[in-house]
Amino acid sequence: MNVCIFVNLEQLGQGGANVLPAYLALLRRSAVLDYEAAKVAVYANDPAEAQLVPFQHAPYLGSEGRRQTNCALADPSNSEAP
Repeated sequence: MNVCIFVNLEQLGQGGANVLPAYLALLRRSAVLDYEAAKVAVYANDPAEAQLVPFQHAPYLGSEGRRQTNCALADPSNSEAP
C-alpha cells in the first residue's frame, strides 16, 4: 500500500539530472506522477505503473507574469495585492 505519491519533476535519462541511486529506488517502489513517458523507463520496473500527468503552458510563470506579480506585491497602494 502506498501512503505517499511523488510528483517527479526531475529531468531523468540521457542529458537529465544526475540523481542519486537512492532517489531512483524511491521512485521505483513508490506511487509516482510524472509528465513524460520517456522518463518513467529510467526508474520504473513497469512503466505502466507510473501515472502520466500532462503539464500545459502557464503564462503566469513566464517572465512577463513574474514582473506583473512582483509589481503587485511590491506596490503597497495596490488593493489587489495578496
